[in-house]
Amino acid sequence: MIQLDGYLNHLGLSAGYVVLFDRRSQPGLDPDGPLETRTSASGHTVTIARLAVPPLPESGTGALPG
Repeated sequence: MIQLDGYLNHLGLSAGYVVLFDRRSQPGLDPDGPLETRTSASGHTVTIARLAVPPLPESGTGALPG
C-alpha cells in the first residue's frame, strides 16, 4: 500500500487499484466479495481486487504447459 501510495502521488492521481491473484487450492471465501476499498495514509482511494485462480498443475520442469 505504501508503494502504491507513492506511485499515485507521483502521477497526481487520487485513486488506484491492486489486483491479487490467489492460487491457493482452497482460498477462503470473503463475505464482502472480491472487491475491497481502502483509504491510504495519503488519502488515496485504493480498490483491492482478490481473484481466485486455479493452481498450476505440478510438473517436474517448472515450465508452463503448452
